[in-house]
Amino acid sequence: MHCPADAGCHVESDSLDRRVVVSHLRGYPRPKPRGVRPVGCLTVVERALQRVRVGAIEMTRQISVLLYVAALIAVVVGVDVLFFRDRFWERLLVNVGIVLVFAAFYSRFLSNP
Repeated sequence: MHCPADAGCHVESDSLDRRVVVSHLRGYPRPKPRGVRPVGCLTVVERALQRVRVGAIEMTRQISVLLYVAALIAVVVGVDVLFFRDRFWERLLVNVGIVLVFAAFYSRFLSNP
């Protein structure tokens, strides 16, 4: 038996008895076993909760990336103002280095595997 919402669902067949199998072989529709829930199928409420959880995780991830980028900008501006105010090429090289360090840290520790 398949769940209408997900074709990959299946029913635990331990609760089916011989009469059900024989009636199905004669061409009668197989009755639904009582008390058995399709494995992997979710109710409407469970699907809604799952979407909320996924949305919350995605929002948390977006906020963390936003804070990471804000920290990158703060470090770059802070280093520029404090150390390299009138030195263009040195400031450019240090900014590129800071961005590369932040990118390496992000790809190593914060990105999805």
